[in-house]
Amino acid sequence: MTQVYVHLRGESSKVLLQKTGVIKKEDIGQVNALKTRQCPNCFEPNRPDSQFCIKCRIVLSLESYNDVLKRQKEKDLEMNQLREQQSTDIKELREDLENKFQQILLKINVDKLRVVE
Repeated sequence: MTQVYVHLRGESSKVLLQKTGVIKKEDIGQVNALKTRQCPNCFEPNRPDSQFCIKCRIVLSLESYNDVLKRQKEKDLEMNQLREQQSTDIKELREDLENKFQQILLKINVDKLRVVE
């Protein structure tokens, strides 16, 4: 009777099932897909593919953290570009207003001079 079980020594049941063709190599990774991802902060169970905790909104993986940092840098860069564009637009508007104001002043002075004469 012991000869029947000697071949099982040292091998996991998953490997045995894989050797016999019951499960495939791809199926072994899918078992982990059903596990929940536990939050390290509040210990709330989350979906395995979730990036943030449902309860406390903390980042659950390094990849998610890097994605958040990348998006934040992109937003900061976009904000800086918008500020520079706004500053340029304001300068142009001021120069345009000053030029028009000077033109109006010149017309007023010329008209007053004609009236005085």
